[in-house]
Amino acid sequence: MLLVNHHKKSILGCSESTILSNPNRQHLLRGKGMKTKLLILMLFVLTATVANAEIVTIALEAVITMVDDSGNLLEGAINVDDVITGIYTYNTDTVGIYTSDATSDWGAYYHTETPYGLSLTFDNGMACGTDPGNIDFEIKIIDGHEGIMTDNYYLHSFNNLPLDNSIAVDHITWHLSEDETGGAIDSTALTATAPVLEDWTSSVLTIKGDRTPTQLIIESTVYSVEVIPEPATILLLAIGGGFIRRYRN
Repeated sequence: MLLVNHHKKSILGCSESTILSNPNRQHLLRGKGMKTKLLILMLFVLTATVANAEIVTIALEAVITMVDDSGNLLEGAINVDDVITGIYTYNTDTVGIYTSDATSDWGAYYHTETPYGLSLTFDNGMACGTDPGNIDFEIKIIDGHEGIMTDNYYLHSFNNLPLDNSIAVDHITWHLSEDETGGAIDSTALTATAPVLEDWTSSVLTIKGDRTPTQLIIESTVYSVEVIPEPATILLLAIGGGFIRRYRN
């Protein structure tokens, strides 16, 4: 025996049983059902698009912990406790170079084209980063075997633009490491997510520069990272939000 709750109100403001019993009103329920299906389909497409994003940009923030400037190249312009903000961009479809041995698995992902690379800005407005005209940018992921070797995550920018005061920047490195063995990551895959800083013991961003024969080293601790949505993702989210608002109305 089929029981129908005549007191249950639908989103149309009348009982579902009333709609089902009236042929002239059944199209209303079908219309709402179609909107629901379209909404589900759109959200599925949105989720698939975000999950399969190829170009990923991650924002980071770091606080300077050490400035080795014996030659006074910076003239006091950059100091301990200053904040560095920046972004780095890579492609999850980049073909990696993989190696494996008894201690660990390695994945190295080289990027040599725009828009990939790293860009950093200091509190005082000075900046440095990957040279867009000569990109040599690498992400290296090391999955250490438990009990033998620790996990590591490296970001390297080898060819860089000089600091604003013409100090050459030879090398920029971000190194995530751990004290425990094999606990931070379980794969060398290049994913579309930002590293989880809480899973790592150390998170050091190092900038090495020089004005021959004097060298400069700036070390900092990265304390915040987050993925920046690509424009296409933002557009899809806006469309989805608009559709949901119209559906609710």
